[in-house]
Amino acid sequence: QNKLPDINQRMLIRQLRELEQDKILERTVYPVVPPKVDYRLTEIGLKLDKVVFSICDWGDDFLDTVKSSNHR
Repeated sequence: QNKLPDINQRMLIRQLRELEQDKILERTVYPVVPPKVDYRLTEIGLKLDKVVFSICDWGDDFLDTVKSSNHR
């Protein structure tokens, strides 16, 4: 949530649960107060790194072009 300040908690939880259902993340719940939950990438999730980095590189290369076309 610190890395995505514009996302609300409800949407973040929803996205994390979808990623968990898709076996991309594993969730560990600790029986403590206050509640603590950790997420980690599964083996499948770790395989996405090349795809994600490629998309990030594309974004870095074309962000200005995309932004300018959306503000006409």
